[in-house]
Amino acid sequence: MEKFVFVSAFRNLSIKDRLEDPFTLLPGVDISNLDAAKQDLLDDDQIVSMIGLVEADHLINSPNIVFCEFEKDDLLGDDIEASLVVLLMWVKSLFRSAWVLFDHNMDCESAYLLHYVDDKLVRCTSNFLAQRSTRADCTFNDLSLTLDDLRRWEEIHHRIESYLHTKQSGSPFRFLMEKGYCRSARALQFVESARASPNVGFKVAHYVSAFEALVSTSSAELSHRLSERVAFLLGNYGHSRAEVFREMRRAYDIRSKLVHGDSLSQSKIETISEASRCCDAYLREIMQLMFGDEDLKAHIDVAPQAIDRFFEKMILGE
Repeated sequence: MEKFVFVSAFRNLSIKDRLEDPFTLLPGVDISNLDAAKQDLLDDDQIVSMIGLVEADHLINSPNIVFCEFEKDDLLGDDIEASLVVLLMWVKSLFRSAWVLFDHNMDCESAYLLHYVDDKLVRCTSNFLAQRSTRADCTFNDLSLTLDDLRRWEEIHHRIESYLHTKQSGSPFRFLMEKGYCRSARALQFVESARASPNVGFKVAHYVSAFEALVSTSSAELSHRLSERVAFLLGNYGHSRAEVFREMRRAYDIRSKLVHGDSLSQSKIETISEASRCCDAYLREIMQLMFGDEDLKAHIDVAPQAIDRFFEKMILGE
Protein backbone atom coordinates (compact mmCIF):
# COMPACT_ATOMS: atom_id res chain seq x y z
CA MET A 1 0.00 0.00 0.00
CA GLU A 2 1.34 3.42 -0.99
CA LYS A 3 0.66 6.77 0.61
CA PHE A 4 2.14 10.25 0.45
CA VAL A 5 2.31 12.62 3.41
CA PHE A 6 2.83 16.37 3.11
CA VAL A 7 4.34 18.04 6.18
CA SER A 8 5.17 21.69 6.75
CA ALA A 9 4.74 24.56 9.19
CA PHE A 10 3.57 28.12 8.61
CA ARG A 11 6.14 30.54 9.97
CA ASN A 12 4.92 33.73 11.66
CA LEU A 13 1.59 32.14 12.58
CA SER A 14 0.38 31.14 16.03
CA ILE A 15 -3.04 29.85 17.03
CA LYS A 16 -4.47 31.12 20.31
CA ASP A 17 -6.98 28.32 20.86
CA ARG A 18 -6.00 24.75 21.54
CA LEU A 19 -7.09 22.71 18.53
CA GLU A 20 -8.35 19.46 20.03
CA ASP A 21 -8.82 18.20 16.48
CA PRO A 22 -6.86 19.27 13.41
CA PHE A 23 -8.54 22.13 11.56
CA THR A 24 -9.11 21.65 7.83
CA LEU A 25 -7.99 24.79 5.98
CA LEU A 26 -8.87 23.29 2.61
CA PRO A 27 -9.94 19.77 1.66
CA GLY A 28 -7.18 17.42 2.73
CA VAL A 29 -4.92 20.06 4.28
CA ASP A 30 -5.05 20.25 8.08
CA ILE A 31 -3.36 22.43 10.69
CA SER A 32 -2.77 21.65 14.36
CA ASN A 33 -0.98 23.25 17.29
CA LEU A 34 -0.82 20.15 19.47
CA ASP A 35 2.49 18.52 20.33
CA ALA A 36 0.80 15.14 19.98
CA ALA A 37 0.05 15.85 16.32
CA LYS A 38 3.68 16.73 15.68
CA GLN A 39 4.85 13.57 17.43
CA ASP A 40 2.47 11.41 15.42
CA LEU A 41 3.88 12.82 12.20
CA LEU A 42 7.55 13.20 13.05
CA ASP A 43 8.45 10.71 15.79
CA ASP A 44 10.15 8.41 13.34
CA ASP A 45 13.89 7.89 12.94
CA GLN A 46 13.38 7.33 9.22
CA ILE A 47 11.93 10.82 8.82
CA VAL A 48 14.71 12.47 10.83
CA SER A 49 17.35 10.68 8.78
CA MET A 50 15.65 11.75 5.55
CA ILE A 51 14.96 15.41 6.28
CA GLY A 52 17.77 16.08 8.75
CA LEU A 53 18.03 16.93 12.44
CA VAL A 54 17.81 20.71 11.99
CA GLU A 55 14.76 20.48 9.75
CA ALA A 56 12.98 18.02 12.04
CA ASP A 57 13.72 20.21 15.05
CA HIS A 58 12.25 23.22 13.24
CA LEU A 59 8.98 21.37 12.63
CA ILE A 60 8.79 19.96 16.15
CA ASN A 61 9.31 23.38 17.73
CA SER A 62 7.07 25.32 15.36
CA PRO A 63 3.86 26.71 16.90
CA ASN A 64 1.86 24.84 14.25
CA ILE A 65 2.11 21.83 11.98
CA VAL A 66 0.44 21.58 8.56
CA PHE A 67 -0.12 18.19 6.98
CA CYS A 68 -2.15 16.09 4.59
CA GLU A 69 -2.16 12.52 3.34
CA PHE A 70 -2.71 11.42 -0.25
CA GLU A 71 -2.95 8.27 -2.28
CA LYS A 72 -0.93 7.90 -5.44
CA ASP A 73 -3.88 8.66 -7.72
CA ASP A 74 -4.38 12.02 -5.98
CA LEU A 75 -0.95 13.27 -7.05
CA LEU A 76 1.13 13.42 -10.21
CA GLY A 77 2.02 9.76 -10.22
CA ASP A 78 5.56 8.98 -9.13
CA ASP A 79 6.80 12.54 -9.67
CA ILE A 80 6.81 13.61 -6.03
CA GLU A 81 8.93 16.68 -6.78
CA ALA A 82 6.30 18.08 -9.16
CA SER A 83 3.53 17.03 -6.77
CA LEU A 84 5.13 19.00 -3.95
CA VAL A 85 5.29 22.10 -6.17
CA VAL A 86 1.53 21.79 -6.77
CA LEU A 87 0.91 21.45 -3.04
CA LEU A 88 2.96 24.58 -2.39
CA MET A 89 0.80 26.42 -4.92
CA TRP A 90 -2.16 25.43 -2.74
CA VAL A 91 -0.34 26.90 0.26
CA LYS A 92 0.38 30.09 -1.66
CA SER A 93 -3.29 30.46 -2.52
CA LEU A 94 -4.12 30.00 1.18
CA PHE A 95 -1.77 32.86 2.06
CA ARG A 96 -3.39 35.02 -0.62
CA SER A 97 -6.83 34.35 0.83
CA ALA A 98 -5.57 35.06 4.36
CA TRP A 99 -4.47 38.53 3.23
CA VAL A 100 -8.09 39.37 2.38
CA LEU A 101 -8.76 39.12 6.13
CA PHE A 102 -5.43 39.97 7.76
CA ASP A 103 -2.27 41.91 6.91
CA HIS A 104 0.28 39.16 7.44
CA ASN A 105 3.70 37.84 6.54
CA MET A 106 3.13 34.10 6.88
CA ASP A 107 5.76 31.99 5.23
CA CYS A 108 6.34 28.39 4.18
CA GLU A 109 10.07 27.95 3.97
CA SER A 110 10.30 24.19 4.48
CA ALA A 111 7.86 21.62 3.16
CA TYR A 112 8.27 17.88 2.67
CA LEU A 113 6.48 15.17 0.74
CA LEU A 114 7.09 11.70 2.19
CA HIS A 115 6.46 8.55 0.15
CA TYR A 116 5.53 5.41 2.10
CA VAL A 117 5.19 1.86 0.82
CA ASP A 118 3.69 -0.60 3.30
CA ASP A 119 4.32 1.93 6.10
CA LYS A 120 8.00 2.16 5.23
CA LEU A 121 9.42 5.55 4.21
CA VAL A 122 11.11 5.03 0.86
CA ARG A 123 11.47 8.56 -0.57
CA CYS A 124 11.32 12.16 0.49
CA THR A 125 11.54 15.47 -1.33
CA SER A 126 11.62 19.02 0.02
CA ASN A 127 10.87 22.48 -1.32
CA PHE A 128 9.71 25.89 -0.15
CA LEU A 129 7.95 29.07 -1.26
CA ALA A 130 10.65 31.39 -2.52
CA GLN A 131 8.47 34.49 -2.15
CA ARG A 132 9.05 36.31 1.12
CA SER A 133 6.18 38.59 2.04
CA THR A 134 6.13 41.50 4.45
CA ARG A 135 3.32 43.52 5.92
CA ALA A 136 2.11 46.70 4.27
CA ASP A 137 4.79 48.81 5.97
CA CYS A 138 7.56 46.24 5.26
CA THR A 139 7.60 44.96 8.84
CA PHE A 140 7.59 41.37 10.09
CA ASN A 141 5.19 40.39 12.86
CA ASP A 142 3.59 37.16 13.98
CA LEU A 143 -0.08 36.67 13.19
CA SER A 144 -2.10 35.21 16.05
CA LEU A 145 -5.43 33.62 15.10
CA THR A 146 -8.33 32.15 17.03
CA LEU A 147 -10.37 29.14 15.98
CA ASP A 148 -13.05 31.54 14.71
CA ASP A 149 -10.37 33.29 12.63
CA LEU A 150 -9.41 29.94 11.11
CA ARG A 151 -13.05 29.34 10.21
CA ARG A 152 -13.28 32.75 8.53
CA TRP A 153 -10.04 32.01 6.66
CA GLU A 154 -11.32 28.65 5.43
CA GLU A 155 -14.61 30.21 4.31
CA ILE A 156 -13.11 33.15 2.40
CA HIS A 157 -10.56 30.85 0.77
CA HIS A 158 -13.33 28.58 -0.47
CA ARG A 159 -15.28 31.56 -1.83
CA ILE A 160 -12.29 33.05 -3.62
CA GLU A 161 -10.95 29.85 -5.13
CA SER A 162 -14.39 28.62 -6.21
CA TYR A 163 -15.11 31.93 -7.91
CA LEU A 164 -11.73 32.19 -9.64
CA HIS A 165 -12.15 28.63 -10.85
CA THR A 166 -15.50 29.46 -12.46
CA LYS A 167 -13.84 32.47 -14.12
CA GLN A 168 -10.92 30.30 -15.29
CA SER A 169 -8.64 32.78 -13.52
CA GLY A 170 -7.35 30.71 -10.62
CA SER A 171 -4.44 28.90 -12.22
CA PRO A 172 -0.98 30.31 -11.41
CA PHE A 173 0.12 29.18 -14.85
CA ARG A 174 -2.36 31.32 -16.79
CA PHE A 175 -1.18 34.75 -18.00
CA LEU A 176 -3.15 37.57 -16.40
CA MET A 177 -3.52 39.49 -19.67
CA GLU A 178 -5.34 36.69 -21.47
CA LYS A 179 -8.87 37.41 -22.63
CA GLY A 180 -11.40 36.40 -19.99
CA TYR A 181 -9.01 36.69 -17.06
CA CYS A 182 -11.15 38.49 -14.50
CA ARG A 183 -10.34 41.86 -12.92
CA SER A 184 -10.40 40.60 -9.34
CA ALA A 185 -7.79 37.93 -10.15
CA ARG A 186 -5.56 40.54 -11.81
CA ALA A 187 -5.89 42.79 -8.78
CA LEU A 188 -4.96 39.93 -6.45
CA GLN A 189 -1.82 39.29 -8.51
CA PHE A 190 -0.78 42.93 -8.09
CA VAL A 191 -1.43 42.59 -4.36
CA GLU A 192 0.83 39.54 -4.31
CA SER A 193 3.57 41.60 -6.00
CA ALA A 194 3.06 44.37 -3.44
CA ARG A 195 3.31 41.98 -0.49
CA ALA A 196 6.49 40.43 -1.91
CA SER A 197 8.21 43.79 -2.42
CA PRO A 198 10.77 44.75 0.27
CA ASN A 199 10.37 48.46 -0.56
CA VAL A 200 7.31 50.49 0.49
CA GLY A 201 7.54 52.66 -2.64
CA PHE A 202 7.15 49.63 -4.88
CA LYS A 203 4.41 48.32 -2.61
CA VAL A 204 2.43 51.50 -3.21
CA ALA A 205 3.02 51.22 -6.97
CA HIS A 206 1.69 47.66 -7.04
CA TYR A 207 -1.26 48.55 -4.80
CA VAL A 208 -2.23 51.40 -7.15
CA SER A 209 -2.02 48.94 -10.06
CA ALA A 210 -4.40 46.66 -8.15
CA PHE A 211 -6.88 49.53 -7.80
CA GLU A 212 -6.55 50.25 -11.51
CA ALA A 213 -7.16 46.61 -12.37
CA LEU A 214 -10.38 46.72 -10.34
CA VAL A 215 -12.07 50.01 -11.22
CA SER A 216 -10.28 51.76 -14.10
CA THR A 217 -11.60 51.63 -17.65
CA SER A 218 -9.67 54.52 -19.23
CA SER A 219 -6.33 56.25 -18.88
CA ALA A 220 -7.95 59.69 -19.20
CA GLU A 221 -7.67 61.74 -16.01
CA LEU A 222 -6.69 58.51 -14.34
CA SER A 223 -5.53 59.90 -11.00
CA HIS A 224 -8.77 61.81 -10.41
CA ARG A 225 -11.13 59.13 -11.75
CA LEU A 226 -9.39 56.33 -9.83
CA SER A 227 -9.39 58.29 -6.58
CA GLU A 228 -13.00 59.36 -7.06
CA ARG A 229 -14.26 55.86 -7.74
CA VAL A 230 -12.49 54.34 -4.75
CA ALA A 231 -13.67 57.23 -2.54
CA PHE A 232 -17.33 56.83 -3.52
CA LEU A 233 -17.15 53.06 -3.29
CA LEU A 234 -15.73 53.02 0.25
CA GLY A 235 -17.84 56.03 1.18
CA ASN A 236 -20.87 53.76 0.89
CA TYR A 237 -19.42 51.66 3.71
CA GLY A 238 -18.63 54.26 6.35
CA HIS A 239 -15.46 55.90 5.08
CA SER A 240 -15.00 59.63 4.59
CA ARG A 241 -15.02 60.12 0.83
CA ALA A 242 -12.81 63.20 1.11
CA GLU A 243 -10.23 61.33 3.18
CA VAL A 244 -10.16 58.32 0.86
CA PHE A 245 -9.87 60.63 -2.15
CA ARG A 246 -6.86 62.43 -0.59
CA GLU A 247 -5.15 59.16 0.33
CA MET A 248 -5.64 57.76 -3.15
CA ARG A 249 -4.26 60.91 -4.77
CA ARG A 250 -1.25 60.72 -2.47
CA ALA A 251 -0.65 57.07 -3.36
CA TYR A 252 -1.02 57.78 -7.08
CA ASP A 253 1.47 60.65 -6.82
CA ILE A 254 4.01 58.35 -5.13
CA ARG A 255 3.48 55.71 -7.80
CA SER A 256 3.82 58.21 -10.66
CA LYS A 257 7.06 59.67 -9.37
CA LEU A 258 8.51 56.20 -8.82
CA VAL A 259 7.69 54.75 -12.24
CA HIS A 260 8.70 57.95 -14.07
CA GLY A 261 12.08 58.18 -12.38
CA ASP A 262 11.29 61.26 -10.30
CA SER A 263 12.27 61.87 -6.69
CA LEU A 264 10.43 62.81 -3.50
CA SER A 265 11.29 65.23 -0.74
CA GLN A 266 12.34 63.73 2.57
CA SER A 267 9.07 64.85 4.16
CA LYS A 268 7.08 62.93 1.54
CA ILE A 269 9.34 59.88 1.81
CA GLU A 270 8.39 59.71 5.47
CA THR A 271 4.73 59.36 4.50
CA ILE A 272 5.14 56.40 2.15
CA SER A 273 4.70 53.72 4.82
CA GLU A 274 1.40 55.24 5.88
CA ALA A 275 0.31 55.48 2.24
CA SER A 276 1.12 51.80 1.80
CA ARG A 277 -0.87 50.84 4.91
CA CYS A 278 -3.86 52.87 3.65
CA CYS A 279 -3.76 51.24 0.21
CA ASP A 280 -3.44 47.79 1.74
CA ALA A 281 -6.38 48.39 4.10
CA TYR A 282 -8.61 49.89 1.39
CA LEU A 283 -7.91 47.01 -0.99
CA ARG A 284 -8.54 44.45 1.73
CA GLU A 285 -11.92 46.00 2.52
CA ILE A 286 -12.89 46.07 -1.15
CA MET A 287 -11.91 42.40 -1.53
CA GLN A 288 -13.98 41.52 1.54
CA LEU A 289 -16.93 43.27 -0.09
CA MET A 290 -16.29 41.47 -3.36
CA PHE A 291 -16.13 38.00 -1.85
CA GLY A 292 -18.43 38.56 1.11
CA ASP A 293 -22.17 38.98 1.36
CA GLU A 294 -22.13 42.24 -0.62
CA ASP A 295 -21.05 40.34 -3.77
CA LEU A 296 -19.41 43.45 -5.20
CA LYS A 297 -17.68 41.33 -7.84
CA ALA A 298 -20.95 41.24 -9.76
CA HIS A 299 -20.38 44.95 -10.52
CA ILE A 300 -16.57 44.81 -10.97
CA ASP A 301 -15.84 41.65 -12.97
CA VAL A 302 -17.87 42.92 -15.92
CA ALA A 303 -17.30 44.73 -19.20
CA PRO A 304 -15.81 48.27 -19.01
CA GLN A 305 -19.09 49.86 -20.10
CA ALA A 306 -20.94 48.16 -17.25
CA ILE A 307 -18.34 49.34 -14.74
CA ASP A 308 -18.69 52.90 -16.04
CA ARG A 309 -22.46 52.74 -15.62
CA PHE A 310 -22.07 51.33 -12.11
CA PHE A 311 -19.86 54.21 -10.99
CA GLU A 312 -21.83 56.88 -12.88
CA LYS A 313 -24.94 55.86 -10.99
CA MET A 314 -23.02 55.77 -7.70
CA ILE A 315 -21.38 59.19 -8.20
CA LEU A 316 -24.13 61.08 -10.03
CA GLY A 317 -27.07 59.42 -8.34
CA GLU A 318 -28.88 58.67 -11.58
